[in-house]
Amino acid sequence: MNQLDQDSPAQAGSLYLYAVVPADCPEVSPPLSLIRHGSLAAVASEPPDALVDLAAHLESLQGDRAGFAGLEEAVRTHEAAVERLQAESVVPLRLGTTVRTTEDVRRLLDLHGSAFSSSLSRVAGQVEWSVRVCTAPQPAGTPSDDASASSGRAYLERRRLEKESAQRDRARREQTGARIAERLAAVATEVALAYDGPPGGPVHPEGAHAVVRLACLVPRSSGEHFFDALDDAMADVGDDAYAEVTGPWPPYHFVSLPELVDGEAGPS
Repeated sequence: MNQLDQDSPAQAGSLYLYAVVPADCPEVSPPLSLIRHGSLAAVASEPPDALVDLAAHLESLQGDRAGFAGLEEAVRTHEAAVERLQAESVVPLRLGTTVRTTEDVRRLLDLHGSAFSSSLSRVAGQVEWSVRVCTAPQPAGTPSDDASASSGRAYLERRRLEKESAQRDRARREQTGARIAERLAAVATEVALAYDGPPGGPVHPEGAHAVVRLACLVPRSSGEHFFDALDDAMADVGDDAYAEVTGPWPPYHFVSLPELVDGEAGPS
């Protein structure tokens, strides 16, 4: 029996939840523990120090920079725990999900069991790969000599050129994303597009802009085919573009999390 797998009451906020997995998931290593209920199990531990420290800091409202550092450490702690799980399928929970007792955990799994089971079935045997396609920014053009004769006309001309450049960039991003997604869809179960924002950000150190970001749900056994498909897709994009791939990750973008209300789960 896991150290948290008991019905005795606990102090407020004494259980931190990382993910929901099938009940037959292999045992996890301390400080993690499984709390089983029916066909599901929650991965839990005592609240990690990074999260406790961040909560105390935010409550005191002192030092914004230290707060960001604490948030980064809390996120790393949470994600590292989820990534260590050896379950066939995983539903990662939101950062900062806490409950008071193991009975609260079982109540949560019972109340939202259908949603959790549906997500677990959707991502079973699959992982998420993140693809960021980068390319050099396109020039926006320069105002004509006539427009430079008047500061007002020059301003309007500059705004017009900026708007046209943004529209061309948006169209290019959409076309690039659609072409790559179409190629990857032959191997991936699902591909989700997420544009990184307007021209001018984010910018990589070498000056390239992130054109499009894709989250890809891929069977564990298809990793090699996925990279072959990505190579073929990038060959059609152009010589000035390249892809950055990270993963495999838990399927963060492909699970549906129920809205947890006060008393079910959340910061206590």
